[in-house]
Amino acid sequence: MTPTPTPTRRTREQIEAQAWDDYSLLLGDTILVTQIDSYRDNDHVVIDLDPPVRCTVLPTPEADVVRWLDEWLDPYWNVQPLEQRPELAGTRGWWVYGPSYNLTTGERTPGSWEERPAPAVDSPMTRGDAR
Repeated sequence: MTPTPTPTRRTREQIEAQAWDDYSLLLGDTILVTQIDSYRDNDHVVIDLDPPVRCTVLPTPEADVVRWLDEWLDPYWNVQPLEQRPELAGTRGWWVYGPSYNLTTGERTPGSWEERPAPAVDSPMTRGDAR
């Protein structure tokens, strides 16, 4: 049996560089989003998406990508949905969370999108007949 690797503790600067790399790698690309944050009227809303929605990662201020909450670097990225979905009706200003990193333990938690390439527009997944 292979042991589970222990997260490696990194410096604040290393974690910030990793978060910036995570974002920069996907800037302008399409990702599959499973949960999206946005505004409806003046209220913040969190929307779970099943199946995921295709979104483009947009330019995002550095302060949002390198955002610390206590010992967690918890970035968010601006996105643009590429599909009309009923659950997104009336929303604006969309964003997703990138992978988060813990300064104390080195733990990494996934973002609010699927960490695999988004399917092409004409693939079965985007037509809704496959999962």
